[in-house]
Amino acid sequence: MLAVGSVAAAQVAPKATATDTAPAPNGEILVTAQKRSERLQDVPIAITAIGNAQLDQAHVNGTAGLTQLVPSLSIKTLVPGENQIVMRGINTGYGLAPAVSYYLDETPFDLRSDGFSGAPDVDFFDVARVEVLRGPQGTIYGASSMGGTIRIITNPPSTAGFDYKAELSSDAPIGGKGLGYDAKLAVNVPLAPDLAGRIFASEEHTAGFSTRVTPVHGYYDITASDPIGKSDDNTSDLTSIRAALRWTPNDWVITPTVSYQNNIANGYPYSDANRPRYEYSNFFTSRNWEQNIVTNLKIEKPLGDLKLISSTSYLSKVAHNTQDYSGTGERYYDGLGLNPPDEIVPMTSYLPKTYRSVVQEVRISKDTPGLLNWVAGVFFEHTKIDEQQYITSPTYVQAASPGYPGDTEFYDIIPWTDKQYAAFVDGTLNLGKVKISAGGRVYHYEQIYTYSEGGLDGDPSANNVTDISSAKTGFNPRFNIDYKPDPNVTLYTTASKGFRIGGVNPSLVPSAGSTCTYQSVFERGFGPDSLWNYEIGAKTQSADHRVTFNADGYRIDWNNIQQAVNSTCGSFVGNFGSARIYGLEGEFHWKIVPGWNLNVNADYTNAKFHSFNPGYAGSFDIAIGQRLINTPRVQASVGTDYNLDLGNDRGARFRIDVQYTGSTPTSYSYTDPTYTINAYTNVNLSIAGHIGKTEVELFVRNLTNAFEQLGASPGRSRNYAEYMVAPPETIGVTVRHSL
Repeated sequence: MLAVGSVAAAQVAPKATATDTAPAPNGEILVTAQKRSERLQDVPIAITAIGNAQLDQAHVNGTAGLTQLVPSLSIKTLVPGENQIVMRGINTGYGLAPAVSYYLDETPFDLRSDGFSGAPDVDFFDVARVEVLRGPQGTIYGASSMGGTIRIITNPPSTAGFDYKAELSSDAPIGGKGLGYDAKLAVNVPLAPDLAGRIFASEEHTAGFSTRVTPVHGYYDITASDPIGKSDDNTSDLTSIRAALRWTPNDWVITPTVSYQNNIANGYPYSDANRPRYEYSNFFTSRNWEQNIVTNLKIEKPLGDLKLISSTSYLSKVAHNTQDYSGTGERYYDGLGLNPPDEIVPMTSYLPKTYRSVVQEVRISKDTPGLLNWVAGVFFEHTKIDEQQYITSPTYVQAASPGYPGDTEFYDIIPWTDKQYAAFVDGTLNLGKVKISAGGRVYHYEQIYTYSEGGLDGDPSANNVTDISSAKTGFNPRFNIDYKPDPNVTLYTTASKGFRIGGVNPSLVPSAGSTCTYQSVFERGFGPDSLWNYEIGAKTQSADHRVTFNADGYRIDWNNIQQAVNSTCGSFVGNFGSARIYGLEGEFHWKIVPGWNLNVNADYTNAKFHSFNPGYAGSFDIAIGQRLINTPRVQASVGTDYNLDLGNDRGARFRIDVQYTGSTPTSYSYTDPTYTINAYTNVNLSIAGHIGKTEVELFVRNLTNAFEQLGASPGRSRNYAEYMVAPPETIGVTVRHSL
């Protein structure tokens, strides 16, 4: 668990490239979190940086694994390969913009979430490092970074020489019947003295371990005798390709990149609260398909002491989700007073969704030695979202309305357009041992939302809700003072504001003669939520760089929290209250002796509601002082690795990681105890040996076979919770080779 990430462990790896992704002296990592290259320990913010070697050794292959390396980070898995990120208790929800910004190099994935789409699990095999910035980063990284920012920095092409890195791996979950495997390759090729190319490709198959049980007597009468529909029901396949060129004519740097990811999940890793572990009830296997394509053109040009950078990105994301809604069909059937015994009412939900986003940023910076360093820029983002849902059930539709044409119970079509404009500046005044930093971001966003619905239970009168617009202009400031009493000690304090864009709601349409609950607080355009973060921190390192200890404490005031509200006339999003969050974070790294490292990180998060808009009384079963969801109070991890040099270019490595995650509530609407997921402890173990540039590693994940609940949602009948779970104990082998 290399939380501090300041030391790159020895292992088989590609040659370093002559860029700011290479280690600094003493093996420390350089980061660009503040849009300039700096030594990690000199950056006066709470940041964890993890290099490629650490990611490989810890078997952190994608975003979901970062929780074992980073304090105050929680990740709710929506479906395999798609995640909802929570940092310092700052959450998001269905239909809302993210609360934590997620970047692949220069491209933000700040797309509105739903129940199945979120931040993608980018493959970390060929990344230079991952930077996790905790606390609001709105001045430089804009909307959606109010909880923090995760930056995935890929390895750039290099003209230093031909290079490659390859990996083959296979694993098997205990109790499962299949094998997982992956094959990965990264190749760097110099094409000319000033031109190089790099390509990465991988194919990964994840073995299943959940068992789908068919509820023959219906979802309200689940019995132990219900037959198995399918074992190992939650397999997934991920294909990833990234390609880049780096051209350096004269003093220009031109880097075009393209990234492709195709993820197919057949079934989900569910476990119902009322069934044995890793069993869940579904009439058929649900399926999720997502495809991400990202293109980016980055152009860099030095202008004396200044540096000009232009980044142009195009992001395309397509998602198709097919979900078993038969539990809903059964409830609807009950509503008709029919409910024949021993009958399933098959119902399917199909959600096609597309995102198209164009992002442009131009910035200029000065980071050469001197009295003042600064960065300033402009930003534009234009995103189009086409969201649809079709719920079909021939059995229910014909029972409810005999002779009705078609089998669609309900459909809606919701095209969105989001536009953001921003200008920002951030500067640092260097006064010897003291540095004073301040910055601000002026932003303006506009949204247009069109809504229509139909089907048997659709309301055609809702179709008049077209071209609803919402717009807002605001300012996001940041202030920071840091003091270096010693070259290896940085003390800092900061106050920073974060924000998340708002959105628009369809109108509430009451039935004849009825009124809508919460009509008094309903708004067509719900506003942005925002927060202030007040923080003090210390970064310390021994003179010989063997011991590193970083710690910080913070308070967050989160206002106008966005939350979905269920009215008698449908659901909408409102700004319903405020929360106050207090937290402590710590990271410790010790090079005990050459080749033996100890790493510890821990956090405490006290995140509770502080106030509510009285107009929402009764909409949630929550009270002032109640905890925020998906936020464990305590998380901690300890990891150690020992590297043994056997001579003649041979070596061995042993590693063990222990991670503790505290319990957390997962819902404001469902307060049954089963919706509070339990604390768990995860233990990972690996033993590796290498001869030359070839390494063979044996590993065990979840050594103690802990039942790790990653999230909870209503079960098929909503009488019980359905958990998203991590795999049971898994054993595997990995072979790595590099030039």
